[in-house]
Amino acid sequence: MNALTRLTYTIKNRYKQQSKLNKFLIKGGVLVIIYQVLKIILFRVNCVKPFTLSVSKGLIKILVKSSWGILKLMGEQAETFRNSIYISGSDGVRVIPACLAVSLMVLFSGFIICYPGEKKSKFWYIPLGLILIMLLNILRITAMTLISRYAPDMLHFYHRYVFKFMIHGLILILWILWIQKYGIKERV
Repeated sequence: MNALTRLTYTIKNRYKQQSKLNKFLIKGGVLVIIYQVLKIILFRVNCVKPFTLSVSKGLIKILVKSSWGILKLMGEQAETFRNSIYISGSDGVRVIPACLAVSLMVLFSGFIICYPGEKKSKFWYIPLGLILIMLLNILRITAMTLISRYAPDMLHFYHRYVFKFMIHGLILILWILWIQKYGIKERV
């Protein structure tokens, strides 16, 4: 047995001896490292960066156009300009890549991936959760556009606190629901 094989064997055995909490934390740590490496590759490597920016612009366009459609259905005089959306008489809101909630989507996915449970359920629950996060994000942009028109002095508060609480709350609720329904329960 060579040194690499022995090391791999030792790591696997030590991992198997860990508690479920430690396994969850180890998997989470590995996923954080993978995520950080992918971020560096996607946003800093010149041959990949144009693709990443193109995807970001496309997702921003979906957010802006979806919010614009909701506002139009509500009877608002909404307009868009590039990555901004506004109601006549307001400054509106500008949607930037950070508004896409990608890190929160990764966090949600990581929670589900790392927690022990039915693997089959992870394949449909993660995409469902990501869709729900995206829908809440569309409603967030829509609400911020309305706030920028009707209560502009409250925009910072809602953006900084209320909407963050809502989206983090959704992720927590989705994770708890998955654990209760599909997670492996500890025997008492």
